[in-house]
Amino acid sequence: MSALIQLLLSWSTGETPRDTCYGVQELAPGNSPVVESQESSATLRRQCRIPIFTGHQSNLEQLREYFVIPWRRIDERRHHLIYGRGGTGKTQICLKFAEECAKANRFWRIFWVDTTSAETRKIGFEAIANDPVAKDAGVEHTPESVLRWLSSVDEEWLLILDNADDQADELSKILPLATQGNILITSQNADLSQYVQKVTYLDAMEKTAAVQLLLKAANVQDSDPKHIIPTCIVEKLGFLPLAIDIAGAVIRNNVCSILEYPGMFAMRWQNKLDGGAAGVDLHIHAALDVSFAGIEKAGINATGPEAQMYNDAIFILHCLAFFHHQRILEDTFK
Repeated sequence: MSALIQLLLSWSTGETPRDTCYGVQELAPGNSPVVESQESSATLRRQCRIPIFTGHQSNLEQLREYFVIPWRRIDERRHHLIYGRGGTGKTQICLKFAEECAKANRFWRIFWVDTTSAETRKIGFEAIANDPVAKDAGVEHTPESVLRWLSSVDEEWLLILDNADDQADELSKILPLATQGNILITSQNADLSQYVQKVTYLDAMEKTAAVQLLLKAANVQDSDPKHIIPTCIVEKLGFLPLAIDIAGAVIRNNVCSILEYPGMFAMRWQNKLDGGAAGVDLHIHAALDVSFAGIEKAGINATGPEAQMYNDAIFILHCLAFFHHQRILEDTFK
């Protein structure tokens, strides 16, 4: 089963397999990002290396200028919203920024909460309540208790609220009331701007950065200085980082060559349109279909145990379609 999980991981991004990241994250100063997940009474902590990061340097610089100001008062609250459609790299920018700040000891604590649903919010705030300092202060495992504690802490902390796509009144319930602290929010909902001081709209990548991301994710060298084929691919993918990363994984795993990918993607794109699909996520869905078709193709061409592994991978992916996209533990399949 471990080999199968590694197979799915290697097909999911343009990188080689790495430790799976579950649940909410707490980044301690000086350490790499780590992930905490509740399982019974134990807390799992795993290293979480962010995927290939390319482009968005201007967005990172905005975060540095806004949050990393030596002369600002400790009792001055900072809120920053990054909003845009799915797949544009909002979470990855925050991860990169958090990683930089952790290495530089910029904040006393960096807390990460996935706010996709009430359940993920609950898990996130429970993880914060498990911080040793919070435990000593008698913080309970409720969002209200955690927020009161953060409001009273006389330290420089950063709270990242990821995937805050609910209505604005829901966001107000998970914001600390005090005037100090730093809050970074990602969302597809522009209406949340009323609760923040600074807003950044994140759109698709620039062409040059998108091509660089594809070549890195695919681990290929392009001898053409004009990058005609890679440019064609990223244009078809709408310059969306997530779709480009998926495409890179397909090419890296030899499902097709970089020359063959445009044709494979076009076929899946047309299939989606013929099936009535529409919307801003169509690029990502079509890219995922190419990846899934690659696993099916590999299974057909394989024999023996290897063929069974690919068939099992397809079965697992069908099952995972009914799960939330985080906190899927490997133990589930043992």
